[in-house]
Amino acid sequence: MISVQNITKVFNSQDGEPVKAVDNVSFEVSEGQTLCLIGTSGSGKTTCLKMINRLVEPTSGDIWINGTDVIHACPIELRRGLGYVIQKAGLLPHLTVAQNVGLLPRILHWENERKRARVDELLDLVSLSPDQYRDRYPRELSGGQQQRVGVARALVLDPPIILMDEPFGALDPITREGLHDEFLRLKEEVGKTVVMVTHDLAEAFKLGDCIALMDGGKLVQFGSEDDFRERPENDFVQDFVRSHVESR
Repeated sequence: MISVQNITKVFNSQDGEPVKAVDNVSFEVSEGQTLCLIGTSGSGKTTCLKMINRLVEPTSGDIWINGTDVIHACPIELRRGLGYVIQKAGLLPHLTVAQNVGLLPRILHWENERKRARVDELLDLVSLSPDQYRDRYPRELSGGQQQRVGVARALVLDPPIILMDEPFGALDPITREGLHDEFLRLKEEVGKTVVMVTHDLAEAFKLGDCIALMDGGKLVQFGSEDDFRERPENDFVQDFVRSHVESR
């Protein structure tokens, strides 16, 4: 379970004035749930995500993961216990698929046979034949295939929680739809807790058990698709949903 309580992040602007990128945000994600963070540009959703694994340090507030105080945890150990998937996968171009997926096991000095078995298991899981893809380089893969490798890499240490920062945003619509279905299959199979940043409300409705809509650093509404469609908190939420529906 993830518990974010009264979290705030203040940055200094170019003129030295403090700016609240995230302003007193609180939410909880239960074990096995997928939360989709969505909002306007600069709303603070990615900053919220990065504070969970402390790529961005909170200014104030508390974050707890399965009873562990994230703010006072060792950042390295914290991040090894969390999967992390970014847009365009972020694969290292000079490493093969197997080397990218097996990077953390290599750092942790796993035996070669154990590492190879885990890499092959995960490539199978994301529907990439190990015999066909293990020795390829990222440049030899499509965008969708690279993203699958990124997901496999995030799962390699079997973390209970996966953080995803617009993982499907740079893909064409057909590839994105296919990966949405693959994500739902994986979610059912591996049972992880997921926090995902997205700019696409339809994606959030399809993949998320709950949605957090942000604007200006504040959490505007938290709930299910039905809550957003039938019980919008205010005119901003209503207009946000309407604009996304009309744009499709």
